[in-house]
Amino acid sequence: MCEFFSFNIARDGELYYLDGFRTENCEYDSHSNISKHYNLNDDEVWKYELPIDYAQAVEWELSNPSIEKVMEKLHYDGGLPEEEIPYSVVKRIKEQLINIVPKLAGFMRMDIKIDFEDDNASEVFTLDYEVTNETFYDYLHRKGFNNKHDKYWYTHNNGIYQVVYLRIQKPTKKILVYSYLHEYAKLQDGEPVKISEVRTVIKDVK
Repeated sequence: MCEFFSFNIARDGELYYLDGFRTENCEYDSHSNISKHYNLNDDEVWKYELPIDYAQAVEWELSNPSIEKVMEKLHYDGGLPEEEIPYSVVKRIKEQLINIVPKLAGFMRMDIKIDFEDDNASEVFTLDYEVTNETFYDYLHRKGFNNKHDKYWYTHNNGIYQVVYLRIQKPTKKILVYSYLHEYAKLQDGEPVKISEVRTVIKDVK
């Protein structure tokens, strides 16, 4: 198998995995690929998967889950017999995993593309997993947005003001993303200045 997130455990308890962004090529998370990268004997490691989606990864990034919750999702995927894992190795696995799981969202890309500079766009996205407003925090950070408060994000790129409103009311697999141009005036050095903002709204579809 090659499910995200895959890793190998050596007999000394060291956990080996590949960081960096994932793509559609699942070979990146194959156990044999991990063994090859670290010059491990593929027959002398325990192989595990932590099958989570982007929404779960973001939740763990924000909430620092207990190791018990993480271990509940762990899936043995072959290699050395699982029943042969000594307690000392299990302890090391837990110690390493609790430091790795907050990073997992950074290894993934939300599988939607939003053009925040388009001031006249509208599109419905149907996802394979449920999202909330919090799911978009990491995504917007990567896009260079700053957080004014939980549901309001903003940035200023290449002379363009951009604002994002998160209006997802409940966990959903279907979202509507639409944008529009908003113009207003404000005083700057005592003089009125015209401001143009591209505003994007992300909301659940009922």
